[in-house]
Amino acid sequence: MDNEAILGKIRKYISNKNLKSVHNYLLNDAVKGGSNITAIAKSVIQELPDDDFGREQHKEMFNTILSIVKKYDLSPAICSSLIGVLNSEVNNLSINTRAAVVYDLLDSLKDGTSLERSEIPLDAPELELAIPKMMRILPSLELAEVPPLVYQLLLFSNQECTEFLIESVIKFFREKDLEMEEFGASDERKKENLEQTEATVVLDIVFAARQKATIINFFIKMLKARQMKAEFVFGQFTLSLALALAKTRHFTDQVLDVLKSAASFYVQWQAKYREYMWIREMIPVPKDIKQLIVNMIQHSKCGWEESSQRLVEFGFLLMDM
Repeated sequence: MDNEAILGKIRKYISNKNLKSVHNYLLNDAVKGGSNITAIAKSVIQELPDDDFGREQHKEMFNTILSIVKKYDLSPAICSSLIGVLNSEVNNLSINTRAAVVYDLLDSLKDGTSLERSEIPLDAPELELAIPKMMRILPSLELAEVPPLVYQLLLFSNQECTEFLIESVIKFFREKDLEMEEFGASDERKKENLEQTEATVVLDIVFAARQKATIINFFIKMLKARQMKAEFVFGQFTLSLALALAKTRHFTDQVLDVLKSAASFYVQWQAKYREYMWIREMIPVPKDIKQLIVNMIQHSKCGWEESSQRLVEFGFLLMDM
């Protein structure tokens, strides 16, 4: 059947508002190797109307293609082309639908059926599209669902996406910590839940870093670039992650030196803050990093032991300042 005939059938199905036959065809073609899936899917997507039916069908097409990629043994070229279709379709999905997709992927992770990177070969541009879109869903997730998503994406990412991913995770937990401070810590269970989630993500990043040293290299580079921003470097999650990564052989001195340098910048800035009135009038009182560091000890009950050992070493370094 030529392309015009196929397109005519697709338009007829859309006109009748019944695409079940198209979805069945795609699934049957997947069994045979999936050589026609990409072309048919793109044709359907291009012909869908901009109305409630069309939006619902964008969702159905996305789910069908995602199911095919997860379940069928397709060639790398076909997998890659289908991932491209998924990337383009994400923009046509509502926020709730995007969140539902992430929940589905998380369920797959929990069931042990997560996709390995080797099963879906993505090139750099595809990764740079996919990872940020996944990370936008982060605030919509339950805290318990954050660690498995972060860990899988870390293993899945290339270097550029790893940088974006770590920065996004740090920003996410920084905002959560600020929310907790702003609204008070009256709900101890909620506070403890957040700290346990942060501790789990720290452990996941450390474990991923043992498999991909580029994670630690980037993290050190990021700390060096922001060592003059004490509130960032000594934020609860950032500091905990830094101290945990400092346990990795060959990187201990590098991480601790950056932290010491950041502390030195803070001491100098605090002295200027006390000395010059115009600075005090224009800039809020800087947070006391001594208290931030002391607070780390309290987190040990929530699984922060990974950071405790290097915290002691860091304390000795500060005594030499």
